[in-house]
Amino acid sequence: MQNFTLRRNGISLFLFAFILFSGTYSYGQTCPTVEDQNTTASGNQQYFCDSQIPEVQHLVATGDVVWYADQNSTTPIASTQLLADGITYFAGNSDATCAGSRESVTVTIYSQPDILGIKESTNKQSLPTLSFCVADVNNPDIYLSNIRTSADETGSIQWYDSQTGGNVLPADTELVNGATYWVDQANPFGTCRTNRRSVKIELNSEPAPEGEPAQTFCAANNPTLADIVASGDLRYFVSETSLTELSSATPLEDGKTYYLASVGEICVSVDRLAVTVTVNELTILDETQGFCETESATVDDLLPADGVWYTDETFSTPIDAGTALVHGNSYFLGIEEGTCTTTEVTADIYPAPNAGTPTELTYCSNDPAVDLFTQIEGTPDQAGTFEPALNNNMFNPADYEAGVQEFTYTVEGNEFCENAVNTITINIIAAPEAGADVNEAYCTADFADGDALMAQFNTYLEGRDQTGTFNPTLESLRDDYNTNGAGVYTTVYTINDGDTGCSDSATFEITVNQTPDAGEDATVQLVEGDNTVIDLFSELGGTPVTGGTWDIGNGTFDPAVDTAPASYTYTVTANGCSSSATIFVAEACPIVADTTPEFCETVDDGTGADFPRVSDLLPAHAVWYTTADPSDDTTIDPNTQLEDQAVYYAGNQSGTCTARTPVTVTILDSPNAGIDTEITVCANDAPFDLTTMIDPSILGNADATGNFSPALASGGNMFDPAVDVAGTYTYTVASTTSCPDASADIIVNVEAVPAAPATTAVTDCAATGLTVADLVATPDTGNSIQWYTDAALTTPAAGTDVLVTGTYYATQTSPAGCESAATPAEVVINDAPTPTLVAGGNQFCMIDRPTVGNIAMNEANITWYDSATGGSVVSPETSLLDGTVYYASLTDAASGCESSQRLAVTAEVEKCPLPIPEAFSPNGDNINDLFMVEFIGEQYPQFTIEIFNRWGQKVFKGNASNATWNGESTEGSLGSDVVPVGVYFYVIEYNDGETTPTQGRLYLSR
Repeated sequence: MQNFTLRRNGISLFLFAFILFSGTYSYGQTCPTVEDQNTTASGNQQYFCDSQIPEVQHLVATGDVVWYADQNSTTPIASTQLLADGITYFAGNSDATCAGSRESVTVTIYSQPDILGIKESTNKQSLPTLSFCVADVNNPDIYLSNIRTSADETGSIQWYDSQTGGNVLPADTELVNGATYWVDQANPFGTCRTNRRSVKIELNSEPAPEGEPAQTFCAANNPTLADIVASGDLRYFVSETSLTELSSATPLEDGKTYYLASVGEICVSVDRLAVTVTVNELTILDETQGFCETESATVDDLLPADGVWYTDETFSTPIDAGTALVHGNSYFLGIEEGTCTTTEVTADIYPAPNAGTPTELTYCSNDPAVDLFTQIEGTPDQAGTFEPALNNNMFNPADYEAGVQEFTYTVEGNEFCENAVNTITINIIAAPEAGADVNEAYCTADFADGDALMAQFNTYLEGRDQTGTFNPTLESLRDDYNTNGAGVYTTVYTINDGDTGCSDSATFEITVNQTPDAGEDATVQLVEGDNTVIDLFSELGGTPVTGGTWDIGNGTFDPAVDTAPASYTYTVTANGCSSSATIFVAEACPIVADTTPEFCETVDDGTGADFPRVSDLLPAHAVWYTTADPSDDTTIDPNTQLEDQAVYYAGNQSGTCTARTPVTVTILDSPNAGIDTEITVCANDAPFDLTTMIDPSILGNADATGNFSPALASGGNMFDPAVDVAGTYTYTVASTTSCPDASADIIVNVEAVPAAPATTAVTDCAATGLTVADLVATPDTGNSIQWYTDAALTTPAAGTDVLVTGTYYATQTSPAGCESAATPAEVVINDAPTPTLVAGGNQFCMIDRPTVGNIAMNEANITWYDSATGGSVVSPETSLLDGTVYYASLTDAASGCESSQRLAVTAEVEKCPLPIPEAFSPNGDNINDLFMVEFIGEQYPQFTIEIFNRWGQKVFKGNASNATWNGESTEGSLGSDVVPVGVYFYVIEYNDGETTPTQGRLYLSR
């Protein structure tokens, strides 16, 4: 909503008030006389310049004059009203007694000249910018004298380098790209000069086209200017300076040079590209291309594949790509771009090879071989080959699986014809599969009777066609075997296929030889202590025949030499048949001398103490079982630990003992002295029980009933590092059973205690954040430091603990773990209090441009940071940002320490009423030359400001990108005029959706 009303609706009241208070009153005066400044023109003439901002009061007349708009008007014109060009004014007096006889004067106001363009231009509109097309913007060869103005014919013009003041520029000043020049004209009837008109110079350069300066074309293509290759939107000329364009369809002439210009968005290039053309005559190359008659080749098959083909070298009639090629005919290739050569191609059509026609044949799988070439239908060439390959073209059905077999017969082509390939399909019918002949030899031991022999013949039918017949029958062979036994038995197995007419047969022959008798298997049980040599043949069962062989030895077993258990096999061979029988010799059953053995709780096998195990039972060769039952063959692992009063059963490895001897074990207690041990103690350690330091044995910790040798100073087991010396002490525990005494050595090393370390006192600021790791103590080489917070050394301090004022205690510890006495270190940690904010000390107006240093604090010596801890220091000159948090630290004057706890302060920077100037003076003295509302753009980025003169005419409109007014009109019909001194009115719209617009008045002085 607009609240400002002093605009068009209020201007009449304003003018009325202005005239009421500024008009003059005259009574009874004579009529004035008007000055004529140009006697050569009819009527009175007076001349002014727009730079004078001429008003009615500037008209020249004698007497006490009042000016009117016509002869009879009774309303005087205000003396401050601006004069208008071409208007006639009438000089009268205030009482209107001169009405009807008033002298008149016509006003001519010379205004700033209009910029019309260059001298050749007929443009009648003033141009604020002139654009020129030049070859080089840095050396345009265009001068001020080339610019045409509206004053060229009516007055004397003058050029300047600024809007006011500045330097006068001569007419031969060369124009500079981007520069602005100002021009005015003189009043030929006075001494004034007009306001200056500005013009900005824009120099543009379009580069010449780029292309090869020499280009070649083919006359057969009828080349034109449009065929010349160059960059840009091209125009064509006969010379470098010709203004007459040539048509792009102009035919090219051999050896002639053409000049090309490029048209850009603004200019046509001043420089031109010279291109000399060469137009060559057509060259015809001869070529023959071959094709096979089976291809039905067409023009589309000629090479190159993308070529366009013609009937002759005039290229007037292209041939359709689908046209069939004719043997011996010529075809002409269209000219390839960039060349002047064509190819005349002669077509050569070749005959194709013949591999016959597809053939289908049928054979049985056992038919004889045939010459397959003679079976191909048609009239194939004989020079072909079969695939798969055949030897001399012979095909043998037996070499292939039943079913359809395909062969290809290929006759090789030539350079242009592909190979001729024919397919021969052969259906091979599987003949009945009687299988292969069988001729085997067996022994009578293999067949218990004739049924077994017949069963063997039947096994030969596995995998064969089962529909055949035997001749003679298997039943007759069975009966022969039952009667005759050993002998030769033969039959023929035949299969006939009535559907295909194919048959097959196989001969089965079995020779049965007599098997010799090797006897029956037997077992021989050795007796411990009996070394009688055993004749193994006599131990065989059945009725073995002599003359056989043993796999081991010579048929005897000597217990004094040979090892049991062992197996011996007797084999007899005759007529290709053999039989075998095996004698198993089992080791003797063990004799146990002690069935109630005793063992100590631990034993020493030479590698160290161990528990007694099953392997320690006697006799050593016995195998031990869990039960006396000979049918239970569960043996005991020799590594199994013996248990007190457990029963174990002695047998042999073969398990042939019919009675196993039981053995009951007794485990006796063994003394325990531990094992050899080495320890290190500190010289300041308290006395301790040395037996507790001995490493445990397999029986556990050492018994406490032993004694040390040498004896300890205490007379018992207590070792005191202050009295007892380092060395080896033997600890012995006496046995209470038949087991031996136990002893172990303990080596005692006594480590010296390091001296207390040197420390350094610490004084620092809390804000530094020192930790225990920052304390200084000097250990001996190889030792480590430990800090404590109490003198009793009960509370260790971690390295990350933050230091506080007080006493800390340091010890040093050797690599052996011996800790020294403690050394104190005094720590003093100073801190400054957290600063405080003055109430409202963080609140500011944006227009004040507040900085961090403007924040009001209750204390001095404040340092500002950008974070609560660490961070960077913020300079007091840093501009405050609304909502940003700044952190204040106070420095204590006495200690120089900053407060460890910083105060967080959030800046509040608000929009406040803006100071709007009431006057300004745009007179070029660099003092108050501009009307501007400071900080308005920062607070209200979308603001607009409008300024009106006293007649309600808008003279200026601004926004964030144009926020200052220099006293010149930029709006409406007032053009770029410098406005006169006086009162102006402004309206400011903030456009933020909440702030009410502001209006007021402004006084402009110069």
